[in-house]
Amino acid sequence: TERPLLCYSILEEVGAIKEHHKHVKALNLIKDKRLKVDYRLLEQGSQEVLELLADENVDTIAQLLIILDNGNLTASKVYHCWAFKVFLKHGESKDNWIEAFSVCQKFMDKMEPVDLKSFVKNCILSNRSIKTVPRPARGRIFKKAVKFVEVKLAAKAEGDWHEVEDWLQKVKVHSERLKKPLSIDVISKLDEKYSQCFDDFEMTGGDDMEIKKLIAGLILQDYNINVVKSLVQVWKQDLDCCTAGLLEILQADIDQILEVGQDISKEPFKLLENLFRNFDLPVTDLSQLISPLCTNESVTINHRLTLVKLLKALKVEVSPEADLDSSMLAALYETQHEIQTILPEFKVDKSDLENNENKWKLLEKIVAACNTTKQLLDFYQLVQKWEEFEEEKADNVDKNCILVISYRMLKIDSKGKDLIKLIDNIDCLDLFPQEVSELLVSHCNNLGQTMLMVKLVLQLQKEEKYEQVLEILSDQPSCDPECLKLLVSRGLVSRVVATPLYHQLVKMVLEQEDSVGEKVVEQLTQGGHKPQAQTLQMHFEGVPVGLKTMASVVQRLRKGNNNNK
Repeated sequence: TERPLLCYSILEEVGAIKEHHKHVKALNLIKDKRLKVDYRLLEQGSQEVLELLADENVDTIAQLLIILDNGNLTASKVYHCWAFKVFLKHGESKDNWIEAFSVCQKFMDKMEPVDLKSFVKNCILSNRSIKTVPRPARGRIFKKAVKFVEVKLAAKAEGDWHEVEDWLQKVKVHSERLKKPLSIDVISKLDEKYSQCFDDFEMTGGDDMEIKKLIAGLILQDYNINVVKSLVQVWKQDLDCCTAGLLEILQADIDQILEVGQDISKEPFKLLENLFRNFDLPVTDLSQLISPLCTNESVTINHRLTLVKLLKALKVEVSPEADLDSSMLAALYETQHEIQTILPEFKVDKSDLENNENKWKLLEKIVAACNTTKQLLDFYQLVQKWEEFEEEKADNVDKNCILVISYRMLKIDSKGKDLIKLIDNIDCLDLFPQEVSELLVSHCNNLGQTMLMVKLVLQLQKEEKYEQVLEILSDQPSCDPECLKLLVSRGLVSRVVATPLYHQLVKMVLEQEDSVGEKVVEQLTQGGHKPQAQTLQMHFEGVPVGLKTMASVVQRLRKGNNNNK
């Protein structure tokens, strides 16, 4: 204290710093009272100061905060915090909570209205007080608080004491609501394990927004539906008002989404979904409330898509003001959302999806905008969701979706690394007819991508070209596993037994999972290559290498022939 006091005193003398006098005054007070405190915490108005409060220093700290006037921590807040500590200590030690509240009167007199309200709320409506202070005692404390505020009003004390009076009146009505027969009957029918929900309900003090937040929180957690409905019944004091109460919460949730109301949930869209799925709300009301959100551009595309899907799932018609039917909305938002993940800067309008001709123009723009084969693969997955679009263009060599995307892929990567993945994703080969697919095969051949051409022939099951590709493969020094697997999947194993390809195939089979090996053994057996089939079979069965002799193979063949007789 001595050093900063000397520093500020010098500054005061030379007039080098504004408001230096308050620091000198505060530091002198600390020195006179021999107060042990970090002065920086007081300067900053740190909440850590509240942890230092004690009976012998609370008035001094409050006085210091008045002097420093930092705007973050006030003397009123200090008295509020200290008073609640005194209330709990006295009440727990003396088991007299009414007296404990009275003991705090001298601190209450020094509180501003907002802190007095918080203090009273802590004493009668906090989680700790509800579990610790008996209900009759809380009732008496409430009456003392009312009397205290009435005295303040009569004395025309500074501050908005009318607001505190209004709040106390709301608390009174709320307390009486919990004592009514309907509330008692509803609560008594629920299991004791749900009592915390009604403690939380009591702690709202009758504030409608706090009640909505409480119920919204339970809905968000997928809490017991009967408990949620019981809370609404007690809130509205009507056994038949659940729907109205839940719609009120839905409206508050929508107001939050549109940023025209207070926040009632950390996850407003999940809350909305849970209200939809878990409660039987009138479809007409849902349509009127939700439809405007479906076309509101302030709502993100993925959330609009979710809302439209919810409406479709519940068979709720979008209101006329929405301008689009739910099917069109779903297609639009799904496309917009997917395109944003592929090409973040690309914009899609509803006119782009109005008909297949417009969709085709959109496809051309997007394909041209894609710079990676992954973007094209992802985009094709979206195209597959457009109803009857691929089918309409399938026979048109200029507008076949797969061919157009394939050409763009090969322009980006002439080796066609992802082209086979694209072909593998085709739902039906009718979408890539013979005449159209032949153009792609020829294009790959013209690019000099022989192995890619071979894989396409096998992938597209062009049987008339199998002999040609087998000759090409036989002349290759090596063949990659992808191509070998295609040979197996097309049933061509028997046709490569007498070629160098067979040795590569066997090597791959020995290194691959059993499923591929089983197909190879099956095709060898059906093709009359039983020695080769039995040799592989012994490997899969774990026969030791030393026993894999020709004699053992012959023995297994004889056994197989005897079984066939």
